[in-house]
Amino acid sequence: MVALGLGALILLTNPWTFELLGGEARFRWFPGVGHYPRSLLGTEVEPISNAYPPTVCYAAVGIWTIGVAVLVRQRVSRWLERPGPWKATIFVNGVIMTLFLWHMTAYLIALLALWPLGFGREQGSTARWWLERPLWLLAPGLVLAGIVALLGRFERPRSAPIMRAATGAEGVGGARPVQG
Repeated sequence: MVALGLGALILLTNPWTFELLGGEARFRWFPGVGHYPRSLLGTEVEPISNAYPPTVCYAAVGIWTIGVAVLVRQRVSRWLERPGPWKATIFVNGVIMTLFLWHMTAYLIALLALWPLGFGREQGSTARWWLERPLWLLAPGLVLAGIVALLGRFERPRSAPIMRAATGAEGVGGARPVQG
């Protein structure tokens, strides 16, 4: 599955593969099908969008992702049986909505800080683009860690009041909250 999904993505996002499959004649066979852009995000830069409407590239990424999950499932399950990784998983799950809601804000803040310094201006996969990748992972990650530290506490539930059985009709099953 991994090879099928990754192979399909490589074939669909590289123009040379379409040249091998018939060159310009492909437009007569499949009108409107050219090579798909490498970005799976919806952007206005590319003439064809993989996102709107979804293309076969999304299916290829899905097949690849499922294949990778199946391949690493046993190793990851064994790894998560250790206390450290499991505690980290529990912590991340405790703030997962904060991560989801604020990750793009963290990226925007990092972009606004790094763009004036000359970072992020490369268009292709140049050596500088690749050298900047760690920075573009680290900077938004640090901003997001700060946001999670500030706002993640609102996601964690407060401790529930202790319920004790009572001899009356208060609460469900005669239980009522006890203060203190």
